Amino acid sequence: MQLERFDVFLAELDSDQELVTEISDVQVYRYFDRKWFDRFGVILTDRVLCSELARARKKKTPTKAAETSRWFFQMPDLDAVICGIPPSPVTKVRTKKYRAQFDDCLKHSANAFKANHDNLTGLLNKEGFKARLDSIASKFNPVHAGDSESSEKIHSTLAISLLTLDIDNFKQVNDSYGHPYGDLVLQCFARRIQKHVSDLQIKSGDNLRFTIARTGGEEFSMLIEGSKTSDQIQGIAETIRKIIENPVMPSETEWQDLDQTITSEIRLPHLGERRVTVSIGSATTVYSPASGDLKRILGDLTNKSDAALYRAKAGGRNVVRNFDEILTRHGQVVE
Repeated sequence: MQLERFDVFLAELDSDQELVTEISDVQVYRYFDRKWFDRFGVILTDRVLCSELARARKKKTPTKAAETSRWFFQMPDLDAVICGIPPSPVTKVRTKKYRAQFDDCLKHSANAFKANHDNLTGLLNKEGFKARLDSIASKFNPVHAGDSESSEKIHSTLAISLLTLDIDNFKQVNDSYGHPYGDLVLQCFARRIQKHVSDLQIKSGDNLRFTIARTGGEEFSMLIEGSKTSDQIQGIAETIRKIIENPVMPSETEWQDLDQTITSEIRLPHLGERRVTVSIGSATTVYSPASGDLKRILGDLTNKSDAALYRAKAGGRNVVRNFDEILTRHGQVVE
């Protein structure tokens, strides 16, 4: 969840033109797993900079880098540090003003995060996922071909895949063990998928972009942008199905990682009662400028993924079904 909050904060910071104009060379660095990362997720290797960031991270007030004009502002809520070069002279009044502006960005980003994210899992909610689809459609809309940035984009193709995931028999989990326990299962489910996607992202570099959302009670969606074939997407979906089924959910490690103030009030079911499976429907399309309205195409992709999920459920659950495998006639699924 912290990474998603960090990304929302970056967007809010970038939108504050007064701030980023007044402070030159604004950079934001995030501390995670004993490493420093830049805003693009690249690990920092500059030892001097890492040392300065580590020092600033421990300070409650803005600090100035040794022998440079760069200042550091700690953002403890995000475990991040903002650095930049304010105009001279740098006074306490100015640093206090910048501190307040950064805090305002954090507050606004927190509100934006809550509006578009699921409180339980930290993933995008249904509205946030829809906003992401609208954003993609807008960027590739041919009507924007007049501006240089968009014209470059629309001359290329975009491979898009959508996975629709639904936890099997989840109502029985809630009915048998209570909604508080069901909520913990949903959290574990989301974290397990996020961990797998994070590993995939590292391996693929910039070739793939993943967007995960909780779009319903026990329904999740995963959008994959990048150069993957339908068979490769099927492989990703099948791997997700397997990691959800095994180990049991929650595993002993996952149970220990959950909030102990909550788990202390909940009875952990026996090992054999913690088997969780998922049914997945998938659909893939390749968009080009000649394809027409991308927003309509994304809507069709959603319908196809939903239809594939329906077949997965009807076929016994705990399976992956791709829309291309389903016989179609005039866009309607044939039983």
